[in-house]
Amino acid sequence: MIASLYIDRATALHRAPPGVKLIGLALLGAVAFVIDGVLELAAMTLGVLFLCAFAWIPPRSIWRGYSAALWMIAVLALAQAALVSVESAVVLCLRVSALALAANLFTFTTKLGDLVDNLERGLTPVIGAAGAERLSLSVALTLRFIPLLVE
Repeated sequence: MIASLYIDRATALHRAPPGVKLIGLALLGAVAFVIDGVLELAAMTLGVLFLCAFAWIPPRSIWRGYSAALWMIAVLALAQAALVSVESAVVLCLRVSALALAANLFTFTTKLGDLVDNLERGLTPVIGAAGAERLSLSVALTLRFIPLLVE
């Protein structure tokens, strides 16, 4: 069995179906790229942090998950500031931060087995059982091993 980053808590976010959380993550990503305002993106990032607190995710776990993306955010920010503007660099940092925090929140509140089962169920009518099984396993492996590679 593949180990999971799941943190067991009895919250509504933990009980929500993985498909709903995945759709929410996709919508957040879409909205994050439509919004260009610093205040709006800061509010979005704080909103994700609020959801982390609501899900009783320990701050240390949040930091550990976020710090893995921090070097990438810093490099992107420096490049953006040098090539475009400081304001666009701040917008980029907030955008990527909100998405990184939300992706970590997803992994903290979703059991890997539940995610694989839901992906297989949802994808089977579209791409067939064998394809759905392979794609679900690929997603599970990616979600588990990318954080390990970063460490």
